[in-house]
Amino acid sequence: MKPYELIILGSGIAGLSAAQYAGSQGARVLIIDPGKPGGHSVFKGPEILLEEMNNGASGDVLPPWSEIKQRAQEISNDRSSLWQEELKRLGVKSLRGHAQVINANRVVVTDDGEPIEHHCENVLVATGSAVCPLPSFPFEPDLIFESEALWALDELPSSLLIAGSNLESLAWAELLRRLGVKVFFTHESTEMLDGFDPELIAFLEKGMKRSKVKLLLKKTIKSIFKNSEGLAITLDGGIKFTVNKLLVCGNRKVDLSNIFYPESVPDLGGNGEILVDEKMKTTLGNLFAAGSVTGHVRNPYRSQEEGRVAAANALGKKRSFHPEWIPDVVRLSQTVASVGCFGGNAHHFGFRGVEGRSIGWKKDHDFPLDTGESFCKIVADRDRREIVGGQAAGAFSAEMVSMIQMGVRKGMTPRDFTQLQASWGGPFAPLHEAAIDCLSKLNQER
Repeated sequence: MKPYELIILGSGIAGLSAAQYAGSQGARVLIIDPGKPGGHSVFKGPEILLEEMNNGASGDVLPPWSEIKQRAQEISNDRSSLWQEELKRLGVKSLRGHAQVINANRVVVTDDGEPIEHHCENVLVATGSAVCPLPSFPFEPDLIFESEALWALDELPSSLLIAGSNLESLAWAELLRRLGVKVFFTHESTEMLDGFDPELIAFLEKGMKRSKVKLLLKKTIKSIFKNSEGLAITLDGGIKFTVNKLLVCGNRKVDLSNIFYPESVPDLGGNGEILVDEKMKTTLGNLFAAGSVTGHVRNPYRSQEEGRVAAANALGKKRSFHPEWIPDVVRLSQTVASVGCFGGNAHHFGFRGVEGRSIGWKKDHDFPLDTGESFCKIVADRDRREIVGGQAAGAFSAEMVSMIQMGVRKGMTPRDFTQLQASWGGPFAPLHEAAIDCLSKLNQER
């Protein structure tokens, strides 16, 4: 049999994006996973819960947890079926089973029967990662667990502590609070998201407090004891409270013990992650890696781009991964989104940042917000006058940042955006205003 041009281990977002790209190029592709196509973002993420609540809720009345779980599973199955149809349309072959990499040209797959060896020109590992347990506090069923275990609960707890801050944990905090769970949120840092624009963080904190999530920042868990109600928690400074359950959303680790033959293991990082270059290539020949198996915080936008870049290079293209092109989106009751750098950290990337902004929505806009706190910002480099980043919070922020992302990728200027947006109006009007403000400041500094 003719060797595959690419064998992909893992059918999460990174693996599926790679398979979709390679299949669209007419390549012979095999994707292997013990489960259904989709991975975390399709089956286990808070996005499904958010979608179900927004679609199924009537006013402030939310459906019971059992109905949300059932509907979320239906959505998951539908999405998985769509992916299976897409792979079939592109001629990508799928196998269910456990795969091991013998080397960059040979993969063995074991299902219920005998191991079968498959030959290929390139291998892409996209098998994901797992949450690390808290130091000295191992996972315990029904008491201390990671977010994926939430879906196994028959009933939601009345109270819960979320330990660790990232895009996913913030979404879970607000969503569970909307479902009536009393949520405590602790993080060892003074800020909820490290490296984020301070204004976005402040916007998120206001939203969390408005939702009555109890924020306990710059706090470390000192002790956990079981009691009749669940878990007695003690934090720094003698802060004590009791919750029914503890949800861990902190650092992640990668377990590759059953993925590689001993002689085929590439160079790994401190948490077991696979080290890759800008081509998503490992230290072993034609072996690539993409997704959170490379050690980054789980982000579907990043995993998608990494998968495409890895597949392109496996097929002989010359593409590089650019982290500055990847948006971060937190979809809460008020969405926040960011791409590239912000005004306060532009100099870390070698830019002389100039920031233009639009705060709130004018009275003549078609899509007013119910709060006056929304904003959109564009950051341009003073010397090149090109857009290098942007942030938005409030309604349509994800859509506006998607436009800014296009500007960053294509080297567009604020002037380009003033011309593009002038005729659009509506939800993109704040982006237009931010571009005008940024252009004005650039002209003043000439």
